Amino acid sequence: MEISGAGWGSRQADKDIAKAPSVRLRIFCSIDRLPTVRIIRRMKTFIWIFKRLGILLISVIATVFVASVISTNRVINSLAKVGGDSSLGDRLSMSFYDFTHFGTLYGIFIFLALAIAFAAAWGVFKIARFGRPIVYAAAGAIAMFTMLWSMEKVFFGIPIVAGARDNFGLILQMLAGGIGGFIFAKLTPREPTKAINY
Repeated sequence: MEISGAGWGSRQADKDIAKAPSVRLRIFCSIDRLPTVRIIRRMKTFIWIFKRLGILLISVIATVFVASVISTNRVINSLAKVGGDSSLGDRLSMSFYDFTHFGTLYGIFIFLALAIAFAAAWGVFKIARFGRPIVYAAAGAIAMFTMLWSMEKVFFGIPIVAGARDNFGLILQMLAGGIGGFIFAKLTPREPTKAINY
């Protein structure tokens, strides 16, 4: 009698063990549907997005600063060739003025261009799986080229940015975009998607 009881008990234990994973899964799913858990996950997702927007803004500011300073000093150099003298103080003053005035409007276009470019770079890196800073730097450079080319076409073939009216100036503006892309790649983690999956 004790043997059969022991056998029944062991069989029942085996059944309980077999059911344990499904029980744990149901408990996990129930916890996952709790309002508090969902709120925490949404907050983490919001923080993740907010951080990326902040890093994007830093990259845009860096790009605008480099692009604006390059453009201003190329214009000053052009004036110097026809007899216009400018001191170092004049260069610094004009560069700062253009950055804080022209740069605000220029920054809106750069923000949109880099946002689209970095989204495309994320997809490219997911496939390539190597050279992340290079991918984002190239995306920033291509974004600047595409933006300036589009602006020229929209405004009837007139280059809007004075410092990008020749090929060398355009390359320098692309360099500014590349710097912005490099900064974005360095400030963001290698696997940004893992930040959401908690």
